[in-house]
Amino acid sequence: MSDYTREAEMALDMVRLRRELEAMKAERDVLVNRVDFLNQQNSVQQEQNDALAAHVERMRDVWQRLHLRSPVHVEVLKAYSHVMRDAPTTSLARLKGTARAEAMEWSAEKAAPSVAPWLNALAEDYRRQAGNE
Repeated sequence: MSDYTREAEMALDMVRLRRELEAMKAERDVLVNRVDFLNQQNSVQQEQNDALAAHVERMRDVWQRLHLRSPVHVEVLKAYSHVMRDAPTTSLARLKGTARAEAMEWSAEKAAPSVAPWLNALAEDYRRQAGNE
């Protein structure tokens, strides 16, 4: 086999390898885009899951408190229907607001006396926003 033939074969091999490399890069880019899309979808699903979990927890809490206060089932169901009308995201916002308020209150207990009133005011604001006044 002559040097010319060997060089021609090597050139063809290089062209094939470059094409394969480009195809692999294109496939990688598609997979990266797919992973990004799936991560975004996962985040949305997780937020919805958190919202629904908070809503269910709130419904359980309201149901238990109402049931203990009033043995009359009609009153309990009327009050409970108010919670059922809330969107799950409302329950999640309420849960997060309450958690933030508790964190601010805890921080106020540990903070310097000059900072504590500010933290307590933040906690009060979070509770107001959460509807837990």
